[in-house]
Amino acid sequence: MISFISLAILISPVLAYSRSDVVCIYQLSGQYAPLQRALFYLLLAFGVLGRRQRWLVAGALASAMTYGGAAALHSILLLAEAPSSVVDLDIYGVFAITSTGLMLTAPLLAWSTTLRSMKKEIRMLVLLWAILIFLGAVFATAAIYIKGSVQATSCISSLDAIPSGAPTLESVSGNCTYVCFPENHPLFRSPGDIQPWENKLDDPRAITGMFVPTIAASIPSAIITWIWSSRQGRAYDYTRLPTPLNRLELGWIGDRLFAKQQHNRGSFSPESPVQVHRHPKLWRVFQYYVIIGSFGVFVVNIVLNEVRLRPLPTDEMPYAVGQWSPWVAVGLIVLAQVLSQLMKKIWPQGSQEQEEKPHVLIRHTDEGAIWTEMNNVNSAMRAFRREAPGFRRRNSF
Repeated sequence: MISFISLAILISPVLAYSRSDVVCIYQLSGQYAPLQRALFYLLLAFGVLGRRQRWLVAGALASAMTYGGAAALHSILLLAEAPSSVVDLDIYGVFAITSTGLMLTAPLLAWSTTLRSMKKEIRMLVLLWAILIFLGAVFATAAIYIKGSVQATSCISSLDAIPSGAPTLESVSGNCTYVCFPENHPLFRSPGDIQPWENKLDDPRAITGMFVPTIAASIPSAIITWIWSSRQGRAYDYTRLPTPLNRLELGWIGDRLFAKQQHNRGSFSPESPVQVHRHPKLWRVFQYYVIIGSFGVFVVNIVLNEVRLRPLPTDEMPYAVGQWSPWVAVGLIVLAQVLSQLMKKIWPQGSQEQEEKPHVLIRHTDEGAIWTEMNNVNSAMRAFRREAPGFRRRNSF
């Protein structure tokens, strides 16, 4: 595949390239710290593979989409500030989020049972979100190329020329000192946040070298899918999982964990109609191409981005409350779902009675309506009987 060949070619220069000059930077914000990025990857993957408990999948998708959408909008502001001589490391965090989210958009639209069960308007909103993510990745790529030409900060030999309070970094040789002068009115940054940093960033071509071939490899599959969906309608889903890969979905974990004998009434398992293809082998190859290619570039892009972002300094450490508290919130939601399933298993009688109550109410309501209708019929028959004798007398001979 085009994307995998490009990856093999690009891995070595990405890992080997480094620079030794010193630049002035703003640290990576806590919004794009490693724990936040890992949570985004996890929620997005769960939104694709999750099959049961639609409210959990919908919550994961909503959280991942809002996070990715905010990063895409942030890329516009970062591109506006790109000509500045100070490198804002948020650019690289935004690119990691938007590029990775874009690579999983096609599987999200094709395999997420939660999205497939929703109305067309909801799916259109997800498509608009994908366009926003794409634009964010493009803007972040442009900003990375602009920042790639930023000159190193000056190294001053005389300490008297350095203003007081300016952040400094002594050179390795000790002959001079690197100094960064605060900017006037930086965008969403405090003037004191600037600091000199030994440049460990990769070359822009190495950072974004995977993005372009991946998008180029996705265009043919997107065109084929769009043509066949427009010709055959939504019922013919040529991008769904092949039968041998159905176990990739996560619904079977709950079945094994709670030993379910039957699916819950609230769970959804869409049954797609039997599809008859003129070239079944060709479409099977196409399905494997989309699946393996999408998830392959998704995983490899995560690995390469995390390798690049590892040396970047962040303004929040992993033990900060803002870093681990979102993980605790997600864990509490999952714990609530597990406890709910365990309670249904321990007290199945109560849950069954609650499920039957609405049916009983409906039955009583129907009986009341039928009883009222029968009373109306009886009243009409009694009135007809009272009028019938007079009618016979008037028409008798």
